[in-house]
Amino acid sequence: MTLQTQAPVIGAHPAQTLEDRAYGKVFWRIVPFLMLCYVVAYPMASAPAFSSSAIFCLKCRATSS
Repeated sequence: MTLQTQAPVIGAHPAQTLEDRAYGKVFWRIVPFLMLCYVVAYPMASAPAFSSSAIFCLKCRATSS
C-alpha cells in the first residue's frame, strides 16, 4: 500500500477559516479609524507647545517695550 499525496498547486490559497475572515474584517475596519484618530489628535497634541511658545514670545515683547 502506498500513500499518495497531491502536490500543492502554485498560487492556490488555502480556504480561509472563519477566524481569518473575522480578523480581516476587524483589521480593515479598525485601521482606517485609528489612522483618522491619529490625524485628528496630532494637531491637538502639538497645539499647546506652539501656543505656549507664542504666548511666551508675546510676554517678552510686552515687557521689553
